[in-house]
Amino acid sequence: IRKQWFEQGKPMPVAIVQGGPPIIPFIGCMSLGHNVAECEKVGGYWGEPVELVKCETIDLEVPATAEMVIEGEFSPTETATEGPMGEFNGNVCLSGTNEVPIMNVKAITYRNKAILPVVASGYPTEENHAVWGPVVSAIVHNQLKEAGFPLTACFIPFESSAHAMVVTVSLDWIREQKAKGTYSIDELIRQLKSVVFETGPGFCYSKIYLMADDINPAHTDAVFWAFSTRCHPKEHRIYPDQPVPFAELMGYLSEEEQTDQISEKVIYNCLRPADWTEERIPIPSNFEYNWPKDIQERVVKNWSEYGYDKVVE
Repeated sequence: IRKQWFEQGKPMPVAIVQGGPPIIPFIGCMSLGHNVAECEKVGGYWGEPVELVKCETIDLEVPATAEMVIEGEFSPTETATEGPMGEFNGNVCLSGTNEVPIMNVKAITYRNKAILPVVASGYPTEENHAVWGPVVSAIVHNQLKEAGFPLTACFIPFESSAHAMVVTVSLDWIREQKAKGTYSIDELIRQLKSVVFETGPGFCYSKIYLMADDINPAHTDAVFWAFSTRCHPKEHRIYPDQPVPFAELMGYLSEEEQTDQISEKVIYNCLRPADWTEERIPIPSNFEYNWPKDIQERVVKNWSEYGYDKVVE
């Protein structure tokens, strides 16, 4: 949008909203596509329109419940140095500065005793990871389902700083395919790559961990355990020359890769080998798998009486 204004040699009107409806950043992370109004999407979720008011000095509307609104214009000719700052990758790069357009402020409107939200961006977990991760996970989950991929869950661990994604496949589906003689890990990975790396918001991610659904992808300790004990060092697929958006913000790319926004992406295969029988595949040696259900229920029920903290369901 800014480019379209600047190509005409005109400043771009902009309103910075502080303290709008909390759903806005979630919708803003959804990668809805060009020319899709996030405000209308919010109204769709709510079942009623977002109440808007017109700005004082520019031809834009903002949420009526905003705590503060800063109105102005981005200059097509004036720039200033921005940064360095903490980014979603969890780092501060002291050489990371950008020459960016100046915003000339025309008006500031605010509520009395305005409450200003603050994002302490950087090391996980912070708002980028907690907002961006679940929203993109949900979209990729739906895209994989629509493509017929047999997943049970998709999650971007907060600790990955929005750099990695975990996808789990149904164990029941694996058993069914093995019984039919149609189970192919290579085909699973091909389908996973075609959906996540090549379409929608998933193409932002360069590392995918593929594992069975006896692992909860939201439990980072379980994910790391499965990756360490189930992924053969040679069992990963590297795909060169993949587009990497936000390349300048990634914490591991070379200067050339950041400029070209091209690098490798990888899928780590944490599924058991296709020729392993049911009996050969070990199961987790933990409370859930190794103890009878009646004992598990009794222990959980009496947990507080044993003197431990209350179990959170």
